[in-house]
Amino acid sequence: MSGEAILVPILGTTVGTTLIAGVAVGLAAGIALNRINEWQSAKRMEALESARIKRQNITELVQTEAALQSAMELAKSHRILAQADISAIEVTEVNTAPSENKVITQQAQGFLNESGSMSALILFRDTQAWLDSFEATQALHENAPLANLRSQLARLKQTIETKPDDSSALLQFIEVARATLDCYFEEQQQKASHEKTLFDSMSDLLVNVTTYEGLAQQERTVSELNGLQQSILQLLKNSEKINVKSLSMLQKKFEQLKLASDNELAHQAALTDMQFSTATHLTALGYELLEQPEPTRSIWQIPGGEQVMLDIEQNGQIKSKIIHERIFQSALSLNAEINLDELKFIRQQEQRWCSDVKEMVRRMTKEGYRYQIHFDDMMPENAIEVVVVEDIEEILETEHSTKHEQKRDLL
Repeated sequence: MSGEAILVPILGTTVGTTLIAGVAVGLAAGIALNRINEWQSAKRMEALESARIKRQNITELVQTEAALQSAMELAKSHRILAQADISAIEVTEVNTAPSENKVITQQAQGFLNESGSMSALILFRDTQAWLDSFEATQALHENAPLANLRSQLARLKQTIETKPDDSSALLQFIEVARATLDCYFEEQQQKASHEKTLFDSMSDLLVNVTTYEGLAQQERTVSELNGLQQSILQLLKNSEKINVKSLSMLQKKFEQLKLASDNELAHQAALTDMQFSTATHLTALGYELLEQPEPTRSIWQIPGGEQVMLDIEQNGQIKSKIIHERIFQSALSLNAEINLDELKFIRQQEQRWCSDVKEMVRRMTKEGYRYQIHFDDMMPENAIEVVVVEDIEEILETEHSTKHEQKRDLL
């Protein structure tokens, strides 16, 4: 056997396999699949929370959202006011003496009605106050019918002053005014609600895009999601430009990028778990991690000596290669030919690795992984990679001698 072993996923077996984002992972339901799903869920939750915080910190969007909500509530309150009891709305009557202003309420109106005079005039003033109350909180849209209604009411004043006890024309005007205002403010409420719904949908889309930008693994996907994010932000800052068509177009674009991002995340989850699984089992078998130069590459110390390099390939295969350790003696140590004693020990450790890799696969199988092992032919001597390491005992002895010399110099 050789120290160069390749673990190949078993596909099409009766136990089932999982094709994770292009990674052919021989994987049945079990611990490993649960870990992969949990890893993805944790990453999604983390990215979503980060995206929500970013959204909340964009002051312009918070202000726009508040303004849209206010417009919707104002239109609703105006519809309620359109059906309010006109006589209950307080008005101020100015007498000949400025200091004797008084409020005429429903109670006062009732008193004056008993005297049989000025009932139409009081109703006129109540109606005037009723129309004024629509502008008490906020300026209305220029198309609001209030100006036209005021003009109509002003034309009724002469008739009312001539016949102060005849309220019929004024009551008819109030009925028409109620219907007119209710219709107008209903349209305003629906318009504000529609704008708020579009804004909320676009805002939710922004959060989703930002979330998946944080999950994407490929530079191209990240770049495209960032571009989409900027387009959405531009519309949210100019909310009057948001419409169903623009929202739909951006949502479709996001769905395409979401699929790519999901695949990249699943791919990364699978590779990450393979790395975790192999590391866990090698550690349990007495191996020591020496170095991890890349996320999917690790170098391990074989118990007793020599090293093994483990590579998790993008296609789901796991490759290993024995590396010969040589104690540093001189600058020629790296290029010196392998002698018979070294070769004998290398072959011995190759056998050790071949046995241990089988045990590692056996343990991975319990987690749900399905791999078969392919061994290459025994490596020729000239193909064996050599790494030069320093003798730890020699290092410690040198340090001890240096400290002893420094102490002696101080004396």
